[in-house]
Amino acid sequence: MRPKFILFTLTFVNLLNYIDRWIVAAVIPAMQKDLGFTNTVAGFIMSAFMFGYFITSPAFGYLADRLNRPRLISIGTTAWSLATALTGMARNSFEIILARTTVGIGEASTVSTSQALIADFFKPEDRNLAIGIFTAAIPVGSALGFIIGGVFEHHFGWRVSFYLAALPGLMIASLLWLIKDPERGGLDADLKSQTPNSFLKDINTLIKNKPYMITVFGYTAFTFTVGGFASWAPYYFVHVRGIPLMKADVTFGALTVISGVLGSLVGGFISGYYQKRIPNGDILVGTIFILIGIP
Repeated sequence: MRPKFILFTLTFVNLLNYIDRWIVAAVIPAMQKDLGFTNTVAGFIMSAFMFGYFITSPAFGYLADRLNRPRLISIGTTAWSLATALTGMARNSFEIILARTTVGIGEASTVSTSQALIADFFKPEDRNLAIGIFTAAIPVGSALGFIIGGVFEHHFGWRVSFYLAALPGLMIASLLWLIKDPERGGLDADLKSQTPNSFLKDINTLIKNKPYMITVFGYTAFTFTVGGFASWAPYYFVHVRGIPLMKADVTFGALTVISGVLGSLVGGFISGYYQKRIPNGDILVGTIFILIGIP
């Protein structure tokens, strides 16, 4: 299969990831009204995904260096899609938390693995743009999560939103299974001869990599801020500002997709430009844009 088709497929999977990730925030006020759980429980429901995600991500990163990556993504996509459908069938908050944790585990096997796969399909000079396209699915998928959740909750109820989000993932999982796994580091001359290390040695290597650790801590802080706001934005608009849930979700989703797509595509282009001219230019560009976003 051609690299551009692979990129399109993986970007679509990433799109579905973020639709599923944020659809719960879009319908949480309706879920609370239906099932009668508190804001504290709602917070656990929205955090359950991340618990499953960050606990298992290192393990899937380790497996992705050793197993067939497209098939690993396919299995993960099937798992989180089924768990999404089960969220719609849940009868209480405990079942929802369990389903959302499973969604996080499934998605943990796809995102980092997908980026490693893209790196082996695109030459170094083309990777920033490819990753920029891949990450453009984040704001689009997030926005669609809010829009789909809001619109379908309004017309059909919050459960239907999860059923709808689950179907495309199950369909594309079979296509992912057919993708051939390329040679690891095949487009990087300095990586071809390397063999995978032990898990603990990999962790030790990463800990000693200061630019990597600083980037991870920075992105963690960024996600903490943006994720917390996005999780509670619909609730805030409904209960504090008195805006109808569907209108709040659609408006917030539209703002997310416009700003997010521009940021991802323009950021990918600019970071690729400066990476060729300044050491760590791509990290510097990301830092500047985050600082601009603070106000």
